[in-house]
Amino acid sequence: MMLHGDLWPFDGAFGGEISRQSIANYLASNRIDVWGIDLAWTLVPQSENNFTFMQTWDLQHDINDLETALTFARTFRAQNGSDGGPLTLLAWSRGGWHGYALLNEESQISCNQRQVKAFIPVDMYFKTNDPNLQSFVCAVEQGYKDAIANGQYNADWTIYRSVGQDALQAPNISSPLCGDPFTNLTCAISVVAEYSDSYVPYYHFNAGYFPDGDYYSGVSNGLVYSNVERINALFSGVGSYENLQMMADTLAIACGDDPNLPYDKHLADIKVPVHYVGAGGAFGPYGLYSLSLLGSKDTSHHIISFYPPDQAYKDFGHADLFYADKAQDWVWSDILDFLQKQGHEHGDKCDR
Repeated sequence: MMLHGDLWPFDGAFGGEISRQSIANYLASNRIDVWGIDLAWTLVPQSENNFTFMQTWDLQHDINDLETALTFARTFRAQNGSDGGPLTLLAWSRGGWHGYALLNEESQISCNQRQVKAFIPVDMYFKTNDPNLQSFVCAVEQGYKDAIANGQYNADWTIYRSVGQDALQAPNISSPLCGDPFTNLTCAISVVAEYSDSYVPYYHFNAGYFPDGDYYSGVSNGLVYSNVERINALFSGVGSYENLQMMADTLAIACGDDPNLPYDKHLADIKVPVHYVGAGGAFGPYGLYSLSLLGSKDTSHHIISFYPPDQAYKDFGHADLFYADKAQDWVWSDILDFLQKQGHEHGDKCDR
């Protein structure tokens, strides 16, 4: 089961609709039964202007939908002669918070009720022991809480869609969003390639070329590892709105400022195999601390990085993991190895 993060539904996040070159197709071609879920917020139309229904769409709302998807997949498999047992869950970016929270919840029920037998969190952290990162997520969380208190229940992603569409339809005209000297094309490339010191230092979606050497606010004229047209098509398929309460809940976990949230209270009871995959130019090594909090004896990681930490601004990016031309060799083959290992091993995963 594959779970997306912010911005995109399954097809956009994992490349299913844009090209046959996708991790879902790659895994399926290697005899892995691939399932995916579009969380409810991805189905809200751009024409919607009343978001009061999102007021109750918290993290638990999404976790419940994920459980429904897992149940459906397992039931369908059993009815068609396949193994109906628990599945491995792969969750990218913010979806990783959902995955850890689901495992936390499942650790408190009997083994035969559990839906997930192994977990692949991709490029995120659930908790952090870095005070600078913790301070940042606490500040963003508070901003989300303030917005919710003022009656705003959704994040609006439509501007990202416009960036991608403008780059595809009129690449060479001056960008109304970025202004001179950016064209629509260089604006779109720079949006994904420029770094920001946000959730982690030097975070960026895709590694880019910056002739002026300014990786923070300069004009990028190309991407190092990923195809520009595919990335622009990716941003053209961004979902319109996302539930803000869920986003606040995930950051409250990393901030650690809400003792009443249930999502991180049983991490030491999580015993399933967990394999973390990260990008050196994004969350990368910052996702390893979460593994140390688990009770699992089977944790591993694979971080794609080509530069030292002080040059992470030009390293492999968050979306390069699924869109790089060589992602199959550098990323997906490692995920396939882990999945095949889970398929070949038997026994009670609850004891791991």
